[in-house]
Amino acid sequence: MADHGDRHFDPSAGLLRLPMTNYRNVHAEHLDTTPRHPLRESLYYALVLLELAERSRQGRAETILDRVLALQDTRDPEAKTFGLWPYFQEEPVAAWPWPDYNWADFNGMTLLLIWHRHQRRLPVELAERLVTSLRRAALCIRRRNVDLNYTNIAIKGTFVTLSTAEITRDEELLTYAMDRLERLRDTVAATGAFAEYNSPTYAAVSLAGLHAIATYVASPRARELLAPLLARFWDDVASRFHSGLKELAGPHSRAYRPGLASSPGLLGALIEKASRGAIAFSALDHREPLGALAACVVQVDAPPSATAAISRPVNRTRQVVTRSHSRPEEAPRVQTTHLAPDFCLGSVSFQDGWEQRHNLIAYWKSRDGATGILRHRYLRDDRPCCSGYFTAAQQGGAVAVGAFLGAYADHHVSLPVDRVTASFLGTVLEIDTAGEAAQVRLAGELLEFPARRSLGVGEPLEIDLENVRIAFELIHHETAPGDTPFARLELAAEGIRVVLPHYEGDRRELRWSDFTRASSGYVLRIAGADEDLPDGAALRPTWPESVMSREETELWALEAATAPA
Repeated sequence: MADHGDRHFDPSAGLLRLPMTNYRNVHAEHLDTTPRHPLRESLYYALVLLELAERSRQGRAETILDRVLALQDTRDPEAKTFGLWPYFQEEPVAAWPWPDYNWADFNGMTLLLIWHRHQRRLPVELAERLVTSLRRAALCIRRRNVDLNYTNIAIKGTFVTLSTAEITRDEELLTYAMDRLERLRDTVAATGAFAEYNSPTYAAVSLAGLHAIATYVASPRARELLAPLLARFWDDVASRFHSGLKELAGPHSRAYRPGLASSPGLLGALIEKASRGAIAFSALDHREPLGALAACVVQVDAPPSATAAISRPVNRTRQVVTRSHSRPEEAPRVQTTHLAPDFCLGSVSFQDGWEQRHNLIAYWKSRDGATGILRHRYLRDDRPCCSGYFTAAQQGGAVAVGAFLGAYADHHVSLPVDRVTASFLGTVLEIDTAGEAAQVRLAGELLEFPARRSLGVGEPLEIDLENVRIAFELIHHETAPGDTPFARLELAAEGIRVVLPHYEGDRRELRWSDFTRASSGYVLRIAGADEDLPDGAALRPTWPESVMSREETELWALEAATAPA
């Protein structure tokens, strides 16, 4: 971690200078790809330097703190952004078109970790500025008062307000923070699940926030409220963790990378610590080397049942089913996970196609020990499209999938649009074989690589790998008005793709209202290499009869979920 920071520290700015790779979101898409000076990662580096306790590095940590504290928005105490930090030194809050209010939570938490662990080593004036800055961040968080279904930020902000209240002896803020923690506990107890279900990224952020409360907040009442939340989070992670594959089996509500084994990040570090090293990942995530820092500076006391479950070999198959329901007007999301000795397969009953979703994903080990991955995505050109809705019914290693177009949004769930410009719109089932040779048969014919073949409804597709067998059958594929583009199979050295276009052709503007119907359905079956494929005949994919708005689509899915069996 320190080496990464040392390589990228810019003495002239007093901050790290990094590529834009971690900031591909709506808050930064107006920026070009020029490297910038991010505050969050710079604060992580400052904490690393202080943890090393080397006198020669103390000054650099203090310089970073000085720069970050100076960049907090302090213009107007009545403004919504008062107490917020920008992503980058180059774009202060005053110039930010769409501020990310989560940065009060993220940077506030890191500053609190610095204060709790190193306050006595900081110059008095800098320590006092840090506490003043925390007051402002806590005010920003309180004013926002985020929906508690925004799980990771609800938890992180609770830590910031709780801990700041104790440090500053602010009874009013403490009352707010304790009430927020109690409401969070009650929300989880009432719903029985998290809106951000089974997220490799945000389960880690949430667990780090909960363990930070357990480690640094003094209130006995806070610890009492915390206990069921920590137990529930760890039980959820443990129930879907495949120890042989070192993967958190799907489906995932929010994920930034397809697999945990290759990018363990913060969750991997927390699992290592919780399992007392019984589960060990091979290397630090080179793409986010500072991302696992929080696991190093909090106590990770997972419930014994979760610790045992994380480490337990998957010697026989089991199925895990959970259900989340954020709002009465929305359809429930039923998450089904099948764990088998050689693979895992997970799907969600209904979801939009946002790029952070893994609505259908499977993992297995290839011949050389790498991880093979299969996942469903609905793409607008090369990027996932929120309007590409997904439904599934899963039993064991068989799943029936409906993929259909809705009138909603393009690349982000918070930005509804009525049109896009595209040359491709449709479902792609991607199979990354991790470099392993595959035997592929279409309608009984053995295909050679590379190949590109049309795929008809009812034609059986079979893929044999060293450790798993995969079978695919297209049930339905339709676009109206106009001709339906052909479904096809693509075989290449880098993997296998099943492509189900709803539009493909010249790049042009497409309105959701241009489509009366755009839907596809298929059945996927997976088994170990020496096992019989499961029978998916009883599973049928579903989709609405026409392209509908988000609200209508939610109602359709809600009615389907609550209809008598």
